[in-house]
Amino acid sequence: MQTIFDASHDGLWIIDGEGVIRNLNRAAERLNGVTAREVVGRNIDELLAEGVIDVSVTRAVLAQGTSVSMIQTARRTGRQLIVTGTPVLGPDGALDYVVVNDRDVTETSELALQLEEVRRANERLRDEMAALSLKEARERGLVAESAQMREVLRVALRLARKDVTNILLLGESGTGKGVLARFIHSESPRAGQPFVQINCAALPESLLEAELFGYEKGAFTGAADEGKPGLLEVADGGTVFLDEIGDMPFSIQAKILKYLDDHEIRRLGSTRVRRSRCSVIAATNQDLGQLVRQRRFRHDLFYRLNTFTLRLPPLRERRADVVPLALHFLDRYGVQFGVRKRLGARALRWLGEYPFPGNVRELEGMIKNAVVMCEEETIDGYLVRGSGSPPPPSERPRTLAEQVAAAERDALLQAAAECRNTREMAARLGVSQPTVVRKLRRHGIPAPGSLPG
Repeated sequence: MQTIFDASHDGLWIIDGEGVIRNLNRAAERLNGVTAREVVGRNIDELLAEGVIDVSVTRAVLAQGTSVSMIQTARRTGRQLIVTGTPVLGPDGALDYVVVNDRDVTETSELALQLEEVRRANERLRDEMAALSLKEARERGLVAESAQMREVLRVALRLARKDVTNILLLGESGTGKGVLARFIHSESPRAGQPFVQINCAALPESLLEAELFGYEKGAFTGAADEGKPGLLEVADGGTVFLDEIGDMPFSIQAKILKYLDDHEIRRLGSTRVRRSRCSVIAATNQDLGQLVRQRRFRHDLFYRLNTFTLRLPPLRERRADVVPLALHFLDRYGVQFGVRKRLGARALRWLGEYPFPGNVRELEGMIKNAVVMCEEETIDGYLVRGSGSPPPPSERPRTLAEQVAAAERDALLQAAAECRNTREMAARLGVSQPTVVRKLRRHGIPAPGSLPG
């Protein structure tokens, strides 16, 4: 990576959110008459005070939070530089780094043209670094290419890092509420402590209460001789995930509310009070407000949980995530079952149109089934046949703009399936490579290099 960094003809600086220089390449050393040993670890304000530079684009970026370009004189070398600072935001929206690009324009009169080129280059760099910030989430099964899921992930990370202890996740069945709950736990200060999960709809009332709060010897018929701690006790310091909380019996809701208020537990059959401080993440695919009006859910528990709420959109509303999710599952199950499968243009087109009533869970099941059962390397035919039904026809006539967009998407899908990279795609489609990259991103289509096979 450092070799690539140093190969750039433009000067590159990496400066953190406090203005401290973390790295620079050889071109930046040459243009500014400095060495990495001399400046790394120092604040950019010191170079400004010492007259190494006459203006600081870094300070402008830190103050404004947006990309800034200006003309700067490197006083040691006398070079005139166009410097562009680009903010790099962390997953929580905070400004983590400033990437500064130096371009020597001492001997050229095309300043405006070069300034635009630098701006575009820095936009690409910012996009690449933003994509890297989502890599860890993707590895945990959270794909967030769509704007909707990126916003969900941004808020989830903020809640996790603030160690918010009561969070409500809302969304249709199969949208990934359990995966998001685990992600919140793993990104919180509680990551090293237990994460325990229980489905409130899967157990009868008496067993659910025993599982949550524990019991003592002889508390009920069939109770273990030594008793058993409940999940709220086991998860002390960690996280309890209450899935399908809308199906929790009314009587247990009162006890959960009490626990959220005082963090005290009393096992069934015991008079001893125990304390446990765990974070509670609850999830449901039901309308809790409607359940409250029907007196099937406690209004005070609803208001207690509803302080921090995340709504996961159904897969049909975040089309940009469909193909990346399919590729994610294709890789996962290909490794698990020791086979190599790939998606062709037909499958990519079909994935972009199918409504996925079962959301991510349905897509995962489809890909897993195809990986195991399809005998061909390309799973297109098997995947489409195995869905049981073709995509429904449009409910209304499409506008001209929608038809043009659909034709453009089909052309991109076909080229992505048959070309090895975006350069080949650009040659085939008769457009520039940046245009191909931009349109792939707009349509939520992965670049050819990311397609397995």
